[in-house]
Amino acid sequence: MGKILLLSDIHANVLALEWVLKDARTRADIEEAWFLGDLLGYGPRPLEVIDLVRGEGGLYRETRWLVGNHDAMLKHLLEVDQVNEKAPRGQSPEAWASWREHYARLRESEQRDWYWRFLEEGKGPRIFARDGWQMVLTHGTLIRDARDELRDAIEIYGFPWVPPKFSRAYFLSPLEGRLEGERCMVLYGHTHVPTCRAVKREPEGGEVFTELLLAYGEPIALRGLECVLLNPGSVGFPRDGDPRASYAVLDLETEEVVFYRVTYPSREVAVALSREQGWYELARRGMEGTLARAPEQIGAYMQILERRKQT
Repeated sequence: MGKILLLSDIHANVLALEWVLKDARTRADIEEAWFLGDLLGYGPRPLEVIDLVRGEGGLYRETRWLVGNHDAMLKHLLEVDQVNEKAPRGQSPEAWASWREHYARLRESEQRDWYWRFLEEGKGPRIFARDGWQMVLTHGTLIRDARDELRDAIEIYGFPWVPPKFSRAYFLSPLEGRLEGERCMVLYGHTHVPTCRAVKREPEGGEVFTELLLAYGEPIALRGLECVLLNPGSVGFPRDGDPRASYAVLDLETEEVVFYRVTYPSREVAVALSREQGWYELARRGMEGTLARAPEQIGAYMQILERRKQT
């Protein structure tokens, strides 16, 4: 049985994606690819990323994908077919500038039809049974709406360092009564921070969340676990203090997952962002893998991030 390539948050960074795909082929017999959202937004090469993903998809037995928050915004812009020059209140100026640029490139391109199908078919969450697991694929966290329907909260970050009550609210509570099996694996993106947390339910109530990802390139055993929260990190714009591209490979036969980091020519991407677009802050963040939050907000989890960077 082949393995599953787990990708998220490519963000129009075609160089990072090229290096990740090349690295993955040398490490595993990949049969499937699951993508957890945000194909575009931020990066300098939206059309080139679409071409690469479109061609790469034919190499796998099965491909699953989700729409992220940046993809959803581009869908809106393509629907209304207009975009203001100035960012609306509350929107990141850098993100808005990238959406305007990507919208302009997509609007008259041959890639538009393929991307539109990606947008139409990629709504999360996705729930399905696989090899004894109930799989839940989402970009952001999970919520139940006013009609009690499960939705992908694509704007909400499920950072691994938040208190357990938030992780419970983000991922576990919305799934109560929705899953048929006893074991579940929630795969998500959006945070740009790789994580693999085991969830153990306590007899007296509550849950214990344990981070299993302590080093890259080492198999993490999932056998015997009740529930796992898994985020492969970001291919194109990591936010964990490590600028290397991030991805994971899942093996459901051996019940193991391995996370990898890939050094790629990030300086070339930074030059394209700054010289071609004038997006200097995005260029800096991409080069440095800038932390998603301040160290004091991350707290003790900073020790885990620092330890991983050495591997």
